[in-house]
Amino acid sequence: MLTGKQVAKYFLSLDSKRELFTKKRVRNENCEFYEGNARLNKLLHIAQNVYIAKTGNQLFSSPLFAYKNGAVVRSVVNNYSRLLNENDSVEIPEDTRIFLNKIYKSCYNADINELIALSHEDPEWGAKPPINNKSQQMNPMLHVEEYKEQYADFIKVLDGMDA
Repeated sequence: MLTGKQVAKYFLSLDSKRELFTKKRVRNENCEFYEGNARLNKLLHIAQNVYIAKTGNQLFSSPLFAYKNGAVVRSVVNNYSRLLNENDSVEIPEDTRIFLNKIYKSCYNADINELIALSHEDPEWGAKPPINNKSQQMNPMLHVEEYKEQYADFIKVLDGMDA
């Protein structure tokens, strides 16, 4: 199984010109953060949930944590600046690369507020809202059946896309 960091590196490799994954600072919910960092973590969250809905298995082993602006992988959110500068390639199986390419393409034009809203639609995020600015570890495998229903149309779109 992959790690969240490996999937993040793969997504970063798809944006070599850094058009999406930037260091532009934005403010949302009284939090200031890099828009690209939030975007990367929302793609990880969406990819994890859609993969679970599609296969019944997790895409990556790294836990997601409920933060105010949606779910994040701590090893990614805390190392974003360093990850932007790493150029080492990541070994990803072909079928997984195709899946990740489709997730990336489907979210390419979404603005950060749309991605945050998608993250907030996760029933597991809703069950684990941050308390006193501390985050809580999420367990998406508790919601496999809900994800199958929630992402059914999205999966149909992905299945119809070219990689």
